[in-house]
Amino acid sequence: MDRIVVQHSKPGNAVGERWSKGSGAGLNGTKDQDKEWLAVSPSGDRVALCWTEFDHYGSEAAGDSTRILCSTTGRKAKKWSEPVSVSAMEGNCLDGDSTVEGAVPVWIDEMTLGVAWAHGEHIRWNVSEDAGATFRSYEQYIADIIGGWDQVIPGIGRANGMPVTGVAREGCTPEGCMSIGPTSAMGPLIRMCGSFGRTTKARRGRSLCGSTTTLQASINSSLGWRSTR
Repeated sequence: MDRIVVQHSKPGNAVGERWSKGSGAGLNGTKDQDKEWLAVSPSGDRVALCWTEFDHYGSEAAGDSTRILCSTTGRKAKKWSEPVSVSAMEGNCLDGDSTVEGAVPVWIDEMTLGVAWAHGEHIRWNVSEDAGATFRSYEQYIADIIGGWDQVIPGIGRANGMPVTGVAREGCTPEGCMSIGPTSAMGPLIRMCGSFGRTTKARRGRSLCGSTTTLQASINSSLGWRSTR
């Protein structure tokens, strides 16, 4: 898990059949990279990639921690920017409730990038107003995850209760509002409206223009995964 690798496939009749050689993000010595998610800006010119970096996956050492990182690139994802920190608070490396995981970016407009993730019994939120180059020095609590994100479903086992985000585009109601999809324990969808960089407010409501997962469909034929050492 030494880096995140992204490939893209050109649109057309053969989409998904031929892929680029791929480019990597997040390589950082022996640290482990995990739980990646992509988002594409409204114009399609920018791609944001967010994930969790572990100092040492599974480590119980007090000095080892996790953090949410973000990197950006252009339409063809040939070269990724140096990752920047999104989370103000770090977690442990045990891959459980006290680990910061599940980072999901969403483009509010061409320059404003929001990221939601899970930490303990909370969904956290941070914003970049310079297209992912920097993020605020603080993060916001926006919702509860009852029982934490490391959930157990009878008959299935562990289920990761992490957020999924989407923004209502032109033609949706109310336009410009953001939805954060529920986990199995959260209950109703969380809707956030207002100035996302400054005075974001959250409230419960129905999904915007159908499923929020369709709002993330703009990733098209981009695909990210973890490579192994």
